[in-house]
Amino acid sequence: MKRYRVPVLKSAGRVVLALLVAIGVWGLVACGGGSSNGIGGVKEPTAYVFNAQTAEKAAFLAVDFLDVFFGISQVTGEILALVEAGKDSEDLSGLCDPGGTAVMNAQLTPEGRLGVGNSISLDLDRCIDGVVGGTVNFSVGQYDENVILPGAFVTMRVRVDLSGGDQTTEARFFVQAFRNTDGSEVGFRYFGSRDREAIWSLTEPAPDGKTSFACFDFNLLFVDNGGGAALVLGDPQIAGAGFWRTQGLIVDERNRLFGLTGAFPRPVESDLRFEQSGGEWVPVSGDGLNFRSQASGSTRCIVVGIDEGITPGRTNMDLRIDEEVPGVVVLTVDPPDGPPIRTTWLGLLDD
Repeated sequence: MKRYRVPVLKSAGRVVLALLVAIGVWGLVACGGGSSNGIGGVKEPTAYVFNAQTAEKAAFLAVDFLDVFFGISQVTGEILALVEAGKDSEDLSGLCDPGGTAVMNAQLTPEGRLGVGNSISLDLDRCIDGVVGGTVNFSVGQYDENVILPGAFVTMRVRVDLSGGDQTTEARFFVQAFRNTDGSEVGFRYFGSRDREAIWSLTEPAPDGKTSFACFDFNLLFVDNGGGAALVLGDPQIAGAGFWRTQGLIVDERNRLFGLTGAFPRPVESDLRFEQSGGEWVPVSGDGLNFRSQASGSTRCIVVGIDEGITPGRTNMDLRIDEEVPGVVVLTVDPPDGPPIRTTWLGLLDD
């Protein structure tokens, strides 16, 4: 499996390269064989079974999908900075492999500003490995440059369609962006709506299949604390009262589903807090993640073939942080199937 990593962005000139590596081209999510998920008449997913053999694979799927959005968040912020500065076109082909092209175009108001109804597109052709092409589109549904935390200054509908090397990446979701007055805190919420469920899917050729992260609703907050960047998954400023700060459904390549949520119910400042280490985001504190062999947080998710939920499984798993050793996580299966599994966040990503 080939992985690409996303650095902390320092200039708008790195937008395309970062977007490509963040967006999950090629082998970023799926690593095994199996059948497609429940879209288009295929039988609905079954409950995932957590045990000593499957725990790390499930954890990999979850942290890998979340890692994708870490990069997307940084890139989205940079793109917004470009268009808010009045940039309506940018040729960024120099960041592709030789012979590839990448062009950003923004539809702005007659005054050259970002506004409701405007759109931003990134058109790619043979940009990575000479084969990856497609489009990424942002459609602006709400914009007010003066709104600050805890309100969103922009809401956009996002559509991703990329293909190449016999793989395709498709995504449909909404993103809201947040910021405080001095720009030291920038947040992003990813979610679906009543008329369109959120989904991010990677499809590989047979015998591999489709892996999806669907019906999700979660947020990320990037904080410049003066001593280095931090990232918070599930910040209550963005989540708002009563919102379950991290939730979503994952369907693996064998059509097995599990629910992912932020740790609950113990009140905590955040689900997870990350810091930079060697250019990577590693978790350093927080209450972790819960994995449930059911449609946690939702009884239905039509986009992955669930109309009224699934029959819950009988196994669960928790991911907790070892706050004494940055990056180390502990996976505990319930009911127990051997001792807890001790590994690292980055180790899971490299599985």
